[in-house]
Amino acid sequence: MARVVKTDQKKQQPAQNETPTQSRPLWVAGLILLLIASIASGMLALKQLGIIPTLPGCGPESGCGVVTGTAWGRIPVLQWPVSYLGLAYFLGMIVPWCMQAFHGIPNGLRWIARLGVLCSFGFLVVMVSMDSFCEYCIASHIANIAFWAIVELSPRQKADRSFNASMSLAFSIMLITAVIAVTQSQRQVAALVEGAKVENEQVDQMAQAAINAARNAATKPDTTGSSSNETQDAQKALEETTVVTADFRGRYLLGPKDAPVKVVIISDYQCPDCYRYEEQIMKILEQRDDVSLSVKHFPFSTDCNPYMTTNKHRVACQAAWGAEAAGILGGNDAFWGIHRWMFAQKGRIDHRALVAEVAKYGVDPVQFNQFMRSEDVRTLVLEDVEEAKELGIFFTPMIFINGVELKWYSIPSSLSSTVGRIATAIADGTNDGSIQQPPDAAGKYLLDWQEGRRRDIPDAEHVLTFGPDESDLEAVVWVEYSSDYLAKMEVDLDRMRDEYPETKLSYRVYPIANECNPAVDAAIVKYPMACRTALAAKAAFIVGGQEGAEQYHVWLLDNGPSVSGEQDLLAGAIEVGLDPTVFMEALESPEASAMVAEDVSIGRTMRFRGPPALFVNGRNVSRTTLEGHDILGAVFKAAKEGK
Repeated sequence: MARVVKTDQKKQQPAQNETPTQSRPLWVAGLILLLIASIASGMLALKQLGIIPTLPGCGPESGCGVVTGTAWGRIPVLQWPVSYLGLAYFLGMIVPWCMQAFHGIPNGLRWIARLGVLCSFGFLVVMVSMDSFCEYCIASHIANIAFWAIVELSPRQKADRSFNASMSLAFSIMLITAVIAVTQSQRQVAALVEGAKVENEQVDQMAQAAINAARNAATKPDTTGSSSNETQDAQKALEETTVVTADFRGRYLLGPKDAPVKVVIISDYQCPDCYRYEEQIMKILEQRDDVSLSVKHFPFSTDCNPYMTTNKHRVACQAAWGAEAAGILGGNDAFWGIHRWMFAQKGRIDHRALVAEVAKYGVDPVQFNQFMRSEDVRTLVLEDVEEAKELGIFFTPMIFINGVELKWYSIPSSLSSTVGRIATAIADGTNDGSIQQPPDAAGKYLLDWQEGRRRDIPDAEHVLTFGPDESDLEAVVWVEYSSDYLAKMEVDLDRMRDEYPETKLSYRVYPIANECNPAVDAAIVKYPMACRTALAAKAAFIVGGQEGAEQYHVWLLDNGPSVSGEQDLLAGAIEVGLDPTVFMEALESPEASAMVAEDVSIGRTMRFRGPPALFVNGRNVSRTTLEGHDILGAVFKAAKEGK
């Protein structure tokens, strides 16, 4: 009889408290993901600590700069960058992962990873909603999400060591945070010292500009009375300061016209730093009566800024157009009302809400919609963009006080403090303390021409020209023959030709009609014969050369605004002695169209507001008339003298 051998079942069963070991590939993958997240967040933290001066793809107006510059990029109360917390978390997580996780994941560590992944999902949603993406943030959050997946796939520890894992994580985070805090404190102290040196010098500059009405001051500031042990960094920041005229301002003014402290901000309505300084200056204006503010535009959008390669702020151009249209149609109050409303939206600008807001200032919504995208408004914004570019702008805001650029990114103090010190220095300075006054209108018009950008204007055989072929005194006019403004300017131009016979005066066409000038909004139909009169001027040249073009030019000056059809143009050709048949053929020829297109193309690069636009020695005379003053006479005299 066979014997049944009983075995001890307790010996065959594994111990209930034996800890399972997770697969090595999962553990290694988790460690790699934590390292990736640590490196990505660490790069941001090092930049924000100032240890890394620049970080590729993380400039002030990049998606990285936008995300980290908002409230979502800061830890409440401490106001530390979120990247500090991220770096502390990921480096801290590496410690329990290496010490505890190879033999299974403690429950406490698993729940901490779940909390961390919720934060990552939240930040990714914020970036999508802001339409701004930080490459380093994305890398750290994607790595964290993948790490969480590894945690969920890993086995649990049977003998749960959650307490040990949590304590090692907490201790690691505290240690790393302490190191960051000490580094942050040291950097802040250094920044305060360097910033104070820069600020002291700039306060002196800005006060002196107001006291002496300094114009075209040297780029290198006066360092009289400054500390002899100034560091090279502070001096370099000062030497790179942009200085313009002390009466530099925008089109609209908020505050007293004769305020001793004049602030000009070049900004973008979707720029986070612009919003921050907008809040500061508005509080200053509420509290002081010795400060004024004006603004200029530099939207970070390809819709109106030719210097942008990507559309970083998608509605920034529409916002700038809206503010300018409101100002033109509703005046100073409407401009500033819409300006403040734009910033209050914090980058989320809805067109319907904008139209409703504009209507509060008595502006007709239909007219506003038409005018907002008109060529006049677009030109105003483009002029600001060009001016800002010439001033050396590389991010917004660009702030000027009394014509001196404020290096706000080098000065950690508040705008309120800086303005207060400037006002005090003006009030009780060592000199006479006189407040700078803007020049009279005639002087300002001349200065606008003298300080304008000089442009090269190429010659062309088909351009109507009076005077010598070569001259040191050259004037070019872009004309719209359907407008009566040219005839008014022509009186002064004839006088200039008589007074300065050496003047070379040329006329180019710039019709205000979308049919032949793509720069003109299709909604503008004020001059229905604009293209035909321009073509007729070129046809007269084709048929009669310079003499025929001159005679037809004179006829167009007298009759252009009243031309209603081609029969009128033909009658004019007959009147000045041009062959009517050949003239009509030339009017329809591709040659005439090409001549008009060339004039328009060159005119568009000149960036003028509209015809007639006069350039003397390559610089735009933006205002040619002022009652009681000879503006053109002053400009031509200065040009003759080489000024």
